This record gives sequence, C-alpha cells and structure tokens, in this order.
Amino acid sequence: MGRAEAQIAQGGFDAALADLARAESLAPTDPAIYWLRGQALRELGDAAGAVEQLDRAVLLAPDHPTAYIQRGLALLALGDEPHALVDLNIALTLDPNSRAAHRARGDIHAAAGRTAQAADDYQAALDDAAPDADLLLVLGQQYLALGEVEPALSALDRAARLAPYDAEAHYWLGLALYGAKAYETAIQEATAAIGIDPEHAAAYSLRAGSELELGQLQAAVSDFAAAYALDDTYVDALFGVAQAQILQGDLPAAEGTLRAYLAAAPANASNRTVAQAVLDALAAGQTPPPIGRY
Repeated sequence: MGRAEAQIAQGGFDAALADLARAESLAPTDPAIYWLRGQALRELGDAAGAVEQLDRAVLLAPDHPTAYIQRGLALLALGDEPHALVDLNIALTLDPNSRAAHRARGDIHAAAGRTAQAADDYQAALDDAAPDADLLLVLGQQYLALGEVEPALSALDRAARLAPYDAEAHYWLGLALYGAKAYETAIQEATAAIGIDPEHAAAYSLRAGSELELGQLQAAVSDFAAAYALDDTYVDALFGVAQAQILQGDLPAAEGTLRAYLAAAPANASNRTVAQAVLDALAAGQTPPPIGRY
C-alpha cells in the first residue's frame, strides 16, 4: 500500500491503480485500497468513478477521516459542493486538526464567497514546518477581501518569498501593498510580476494605479494603456488614463479617453457617472469636477 501511496504522490496514478488492483486481490476489505484508488481516479479526471470507490471506503472505515476527505474532494470535482461540505465537516469532526480537510473546506467557502470562513480554514491548514506558497496566496487573498491588510501582507509576503517566480504571488502582494498605501513597494512587486509574465494585464494596471498615486503621470498613462491593450475587459484602465491626463492638464486628450471609456464600459460600471459629469463640464467650458483616484 505504501508503494501505491508514493506513486500517487509522484503523479504515477496508472501504476498506483495497477498496484491497488493486486492489493485488492489479497486484502479486499482494506479501506485504504479504495480511498487511494479514489484519489488516483480523481487525479486522472474520473471523479464519478472516484466517488464509487470512496463510497466503499466510507462503508469499510466509517470512523476514518481520510475516506471522507477524499470523497469530499471527489464530490467537489463533480461540482457537488453541498455534499462535499458534509463529508469535510464529518472529517473535521473525526480529526479537527486535519490540514487537508481544512484546506478543501476553505476552497469550498472561498468559491461560495464565505470569505471569513475560508480564511479561518486556510489558516488552520497552514503547516509552519512545511509552508505552502499556494495556500499562503489564497489565505492572503481572503484577508485582502476582508480588508485585513496586515495579515494579508504577512501571508502574501511569505508566498512571494516561497515562490519568487510566481507572477500571481507578486501581483497579490503588490495589491496588498497598494491597499496599505505603500505605493513604491507596490510598483516593485507589480514590476516583478510583469517581468515573470509580460502579459499580466492586472499587474500593469496595479503599477499604473500606484504611479498615479505618486504623481508619475506619464508612466501611469503608459501602464494603463498597456493593461487595456493586453485585455480590453480592463475598461477602468481607460478611466485611469483619463485621470492622469486631467492631472497633466491635457483636457482634450482626457475628453477623448473618457468617450472611449463610456463606449467600452458596461452599463453598470462604477465610474460611468463620474466620466459623464467630467464630459458635461468640459462641454460647458467648466473646470471638471474632481475625478478621484483609480
């Protein structure tokens, strides 16, 4: 059984299934055969087949948290979040310290928008002896969504140090730094993300927003324009360009940019009202109202 478990850990799922078939012929009532087979099948994309195996594991070992954790993960892969949550709650009743169960339940809470619960579960899943950059990243994202900037910074800084070549880790750390008004350091992290992934539109937008706050107006125009060129769903980048142009005193350019923004932005875009008010003021020959910050 140990060899099959090692094979799964190394991604050798087919080899593990072959070993588990031999093990089943020798010990058909060993529940580990079925939860390991279920795990391998889930990793191979057969979540329905995994659930069948894990149902048997639960029948054979109703007091073992691993069976419930693995079935919960398989149910989650099938999109059955309510029943996955039931299994993970049972697993945590059996073993309140199960990091795997906390991590999986955190994913469910995060997907459902239950941010505080997700943060609690991700925090409980942390293992200081073996820190996980991906876990620290999602934990930091939850804290950021809750407006808890300091714990977000702590988690995201650790994630970026553990995964120095992960553009997302640098981007999210930069976003937290922006929230802390540490704009120069936010620019550094956004620049690191762009260096790793030159097509990271959000990182360009983050860098531009930080540059705008620091009064680096031409750099902000360039980076906002790059974000929009890479991904035209970033329509607020056009609004950011207009902000910088107004601060530069280039009102004709700002007028053109705001018209482009209104043409591209969805009807419920938060900046539409401000954009229209600025255009109305310009049309009347008046000083435009304060446009605020990006």
